[in-house]
Amino acid sequence: MILYRPGNSVPLTDFGISIPSAPDKAERVLQALRQHEVLGPREDEWLIGDDGVEVTKEDILRVHSPEYV
Repeated sequence: MILYRPGNSVPLTDFGISIPSAPDKAERVLQALRQHEVLGPREDEWLIGDDGVEVTKEDILRVHSPEYV
């Protein structure tokens, strides 16, 4: 599952999420992870390439409550 893909933005409203979110939030999170003192040097372990699978509502429900989604 791809959580961030440069140049590809899927509005959260497509998944029923109506909270405000900055358009560059995913990119900023990725940059923060890269700068993290422990995780940054281990990027090859946690950042995978594009697997071609799009995020679905069911994927989001794995990490958020139905009330949130």
